[in-house]
Amino acid sequence: MSQLYNRSTNELKLDISNELLNKALSFQEYLTLMEKWFLAYKKSDDKDPWVVGLTNKSITAMRRLKKTYLPEMHIIKQLKKIEAPVIWLTVIDFCSIDTLPIISVVQFLSEWNDTITHKILHQDTLPDDLDGYFDKMELSPGLKVYALKSDSLHLLAEWNARPEGAQQLIDEDKEPRILVENVRDWYVEDRGEEVANEFINAIL
Repeated sequence: MSQLYNRSTNELKLDISNELLNKALSFQEYLTLMEKWFLAYKKSDDKDPWVVGLTNKSITAMRRLKKTYLPEMHIIKQLKKIEAPVIWLTVIDFCSIDTLPIISVVQFLSEWNDTITHKILHQDTLPDDLDGYFDKMELSPGLKVYALKSDSLHLLAEWNARPEGAQQLIDEDKEPRILVENVRDWYVEDRGEEVANEFINAIL
């Protein structure tokens, strides 16, 4: 359960190249990768029924959110103001309870403006010669979102992805599995609202 907690590392400047960006996945490609992993895990001899149930609930919540999510009007207006092409790059070191709800909201927001491209860079999709790349960045809680200019890859903004409401639950002194379930329930009840507001305030 170590991925629940913030990790402190030396934060270095983000170094994104076109070569590295070409390794990034689309939202749908990432979901396909995750679903393949989940199917394999469910068939494995060492699967944990609790993890299977939790993941099933998280996937169901994401699909429901996709059908019902509508950003607040002030967020839509801000998104529409973006004129120059930008890339929102979600960098994922490992999957945590935060991963699916956060990348889903970022994706849904990006779909409101054709100049925004959302890409996902995942540790498991990188070649061996880039092993250790993620050690150069402070990724807490295992993921971070960067806004980049599409033409130059100039860094515009970044967001340490975990909303305050979820972080407050993480800080509680409770049994790890209870913490995970509480955080998952928080994301379901939030319906993307706090995630979107904190993300937009940080990235725009």
